[in-house]
Amino acid sequence: MGLFSQNDSESAFCLEYEGTRNEYGIPTKDQIRIYTLKEDGDFPSGECIQLLKQFDIVVTNPPFSLFREFVTQLIEHE
Repeated sequence: MGLFSQNDSESAFCLEYEGTRNEYGIPTKDQIRIYTLKEDGDFPSGECIQLLKQFDIVVTNPPFSLFREFVTQLIEHE
């Protein structure tokens, strides 16, 4: 969970959550799978496109200048 606030990772990473919740409706850290990507995490990369095809929700922060390219990719891969 600390990966978001430390800014000390040189690798891109992916979090996977499958929808199981505790009694408060909030996932615990044990329910979220965190793994390091092999590539750089750039959204048009082959690895990220494969992830995009697998997941229902994608949370990312592309540069605003690439917004159209990112939305086009989302539409293209449904």
